[in-house]
Amino acid sequence: MKDMTNKEFSIRDLEIVQSKFLRDLSLDQPPEKIMAHLKSELVELTESLKSGDNQEIASEIADCVIFLTTLSLQRGIDLSRAIEKKLERNFVKYNPIHHQELVSNGLSPEKALLKQKKSWNGNDKKFT
Repeated sequence: MKDMTNKEFSIRDLEIVQSKFLRDLSLDQPPEKIMAHLKSELVELTESLKSGDNQEIASEIADCVIFLTTLSLQRGIDLSRAIEKKLERNFVKYNPIHHQELVSNGLSPEKALLKQKKSWNGNDKKFT
């Protein structure tokens, strides 16, 4: 495994390590099987959240991320770029300044987010 002691472990690093791992084990599972594993890991994550054990929670989150990475590799998706694009979109969709204005006008934070979500027109990348 790559020595990661002196640097942050990036999504790209994860893709490289997981790709090699899958190749070395000759694992080529259909997406449905990967999703079944992911669902199982999400159940385990839910249980670990109830226990409050952060080490176990971290382990289960890592399992989920690994299965999502496997799925993205299989589909040829650049996960780093997909996350970057999604964060950019979310910032526009749920703009913090607009959100604070809605809260200042009396909406709860949850209702403000719901209003922002309902008013978003993703095709035009603007609010309606």
